[in-house]
Amino acid sequence: MLGARTIVNTAHETKQTFDKESTPEPPEAIKWLHDTARSYTCFIPGARGYIDTFFNDIDAIHKKHRKEVDSIVTDAYNELKEAVGSECMSVSLKVLQKYMKRLGDLAGDATEEILDNHPQLNEKVGGNINQLKQMGDRYGPEAKKQIDETYNQIGDIIKNGVTASTIPRIQSLVQYKMQKVREMGNKLWDQGMEKAKPFLDKSPEAKKVIEENKEQLKQGNAQELYEKIKESVQSGNPDTLKDYVRDTVNK
Repeated sequence: MLGARTIVNTAHETKQTFDKESTPEPPEAIKWLHDTARSYTCFIPGARGYIDTFFNDIDAIHKKHRKEVDSIVTDAYNELKEAVGSECMSVSLKVLQKYMKRLGDLAGDATEEILDNHPQLNEKVGGNINQLKQMGDRYGPEAKKQIDETYNQIGDIIKNGVTASTIPRIQSLVQYKMQKVREMGNKLWDQGMEKAKPFLDKSPEAKKVIEENKEQLKQGNAQELYEKIKESVQSGNPDTLKDYVRDTVNK
């Protein structure tokens, strides 16, 4: 009975708020939406924690999508005003769910900021995500597409809140993507070395430098390395290639 009384009291308080006020500014509307959502969690064990986490992450999404979030919470406020006017709790809940989904759908490219809100999650996957980004920068446009796709998929996972099951799901996704991008990097390396073969055949010294540092160089930019090999052999100056290899290996 206490839960039902809480909902009824909240509904009346909310209706009074609507009767007295015009549409609030977006920050106040977000806070109000948060408070309203919390008021409907009393019958659902653990729901309040989820709601609090969700709205904490909305702050991160707001930084990336200010206009979209402002528009969504304003629309939510106005539609809930009509729902509360009908004094139908089920209508209000459906409205809340609809607009929380719209807010969650914006989470994709706010992934980094959302991870910062969850130290435990960031600790488990943050390092691998940073490594994945670096690999994308090195391996070109196709690899970067994989990184963007990864962020969108992480956004899909966390848009409904961060829970105990979230960490292993994201870990599995990132590990899979890292393997896929590594395979792309290996393919680019093979293609680059095939192009460089005529130059390396002319310069045993250049070939030796590449072979001795192969594993570290495979982590770098294969196209850039090919250009350095070509430049070094054509100019007859092996030091330019040696300097590039040393700098790359020491990064």
